[in-house]
Amino acid sequence: MPLGLVGPSQSQGDRHVTERHGLLDLAGVPVPPNDGLSLRSDFAGGYSGRTHDSLYWEIYEPTGPAPFQQAVRVGPWKGYRTGLKEPLTLHHLSADPYETVDVAASYPDVALKIEKIMTREHVPSPHYDAPDRGPARAQD
Repeated sequence: MPLGLVGPSQSQGDRHVTERHGLLDLAGVPVPPNDGLSLRSDFAGGYSGRTHDSLYWEIYEPTGPAPFQQAVRVGPWKGYRTGLKEPLTLHHLSADPYETVDVAASYPDVALKIEKIMTREHVPSPHYDAPDRGPARAQD
């Protein structure tokens, strides 16, 4: 279940957080080293100045129209796919904010960069099956 927080920032208005790392750090819980950037100082009224090169997310929705989804945002680009080996759709969000035109064929270097990020960041879930991978748990 997604969770969002809003807090003041000295430099950029409200900052929205939907990351586990920041929540664990705020709670004083040890954080895995590969789990994002903490925004603890941002919520304390400062601004850390650190940024992500990309934003990655994946969603398992067993009852949804696409049971597994991955997306990456890099600058104005957003890549999206519904399976680990499915083709990537690529959108330039500044030019196409409603994601109506797939430009992956026109920008293969950007599409490849985003696919590499998806491959690097994906961690199989022990609770949900991802397409192209097989069952995550023993079948009843």
